[in-house]
Amino acid sequence: MPFADLLKNSLVGLNNAFQNELARDLGETHPKLAKIHKKITDEFTFILKPKDEVAYAAARNYLDGSLAGDKGEYEIISFALTRPIAELGGIPVASDDTKLRSLLDRYTKEFESDEIDGIFWFGVFQSYFQAQKSSYLGETFARSQNLIRNFLSKTWPYVKKNSLYSTNWMKTIDANLHLLSELPCDVYGAEWLSGSETRVKQIKLELHIPDASWFWEEFFKSCLKAALSQPDTSFKAAIPLIMSLLIRHPSYLDNGLRAMLDRYRASADIRVHKELKEFVLDVWKNPKLRNSGASKWIHVAEPTWRMVLAWVQEANLRLFFELLKRRGVPDPHGRLDFWMQYINQITFTRLVLGDDMRRYLNAHPELKEHFKNDVDSFANLTGGKGEAFLDAFIMEISGHLVVEFNPHGGCYVYKKGENLFDVNAQYLDASTDKYGLKERYYKGDSRGPDIVHREGWQFKARTYILPAFGIFDDVRAGRANTVTTFLIDKYF
Repeated sequence: MPFADLLKNSLVGLNNAFQNELARDLGETHPKLAKIHKKITDEFTFILKPKDEVAYAAARNYLDGSLAGDKGEYEIISFALTRPIAELGGIPVASDDTKLRSLLDRYTKEFESDEIDGIFWFGVFQSYFQAQKSSYLGETFARSQNLIRNFLSKTWPYVKKNSLYSTNWMKTIDANLHLLSELPCDVYGAEWLSGSETRVKQIKLELHIPDASWFWEEFFKSCLKAALSQPDTSFKAAIPLIMSLLIRHPSYLDNGLRAMLDRYRASADIRVHKELKEFVLDVWKNPKLRNSGASKWIHVAEPTWRMVLAWVQEANLRLFFELLKRRGVPDPHGRLDFWMQYINQITFTRLVLGDDMRRYLNAHPELKEHFKNDVDSFANLTGGKGEAFLDAFIMEISGHLVVEFNPHGGCYVYKKGENLFDVNAQYLDASTDKYGLKERYYKGDSRGPDIVHREGWQFKARTYILPAFGIFDDVRAGRANTVTTFLIDKYF
């Protein structure tokens, strides 16, 4: 009898003796015996596992046709089935359909007839989770993984049946048979969403799943799918958890964030979510930059991009009027509520702050935090003829620049491109001179502001004045928020 078989039988006998001892023992020594038993079990479990270099050599020889075929040589390949063979161009045994099928068929017969130890089934299992897609060509990765998974599912009952006792890894497999399904991680995704990662940490330890395994990508996707598939209320409550997950998996950050934003856009209520807005601005910067450089916003669906852009523009407008309110300068004309009717079409905003406002902002640094991801969203107003309290804000709507002055001065509408002032300048002039925000007077147009904030101005502006420029509120322009469809499979 080979030495390995003698050793196996000896350890099986020793293990059974400890099993019987544990069954009889009801005293204080039970924890100690249990600990000793576990140690012996763990050592026995892997006593037949080949050294890495031995399994690698057997896999290489099998792949190049030089395997001698000595007793046990074919079996030890199980631990290196998916390991890239450097001498053969970095391809693994599993990339060769014919050789893989032949080997798995051999293993199947041996497990059915109880001619092979269960540790070699575990070798195939480990190889399955160690497979690297980059080592395969075309569709061979998915095909080989399907073959291996089907083999594992088919032969597992024989491994259980023929085993003299249940090892720790066998118990873990039996409690996690979904690992052998096409959706190995859905259970763990649902558990993660409920706040527990205990079981996934256990299988990592007990089943030796490496950090580089494809399993962790599937786990990440399952967690994300579990969260994004929730009803609106539950999904929004999980947003902080999702953001934490994305931070932990930076290689999937962009795709995951795109999916999360699209899911939010598909909600019935898409009003600004402060934490989500700040998170996406930190990662992708301002959505105003969609068409500049290598902006990630170019890959986001337009309705979603417009949603986040509206969040940013709304925040700017609200901040402007909040600053005025704090300085004791209210908005008696209701301009904020009026322009919010156009918010989904506003693609650019710029706050132009006078001396008083800048001093107030400098005295309240916490308010400057709003500008951390949009440092260009405000400029300095000059040329106000000593009116340090004068401020303005600029919006771009439907190809026009709208300039609103506060607390007086009215509202001017310019067709974009026909204005001489530079909306991106650090300093903007409130005067009627060339390059001033009231420059139409310089051009000889003396008709004054397009909108004067007197009683009834909102009706006139919405009904007659702005439509003359081709500017309509979101409802009439077809830009009102509508619920979109979110399909989770589009992302995974």
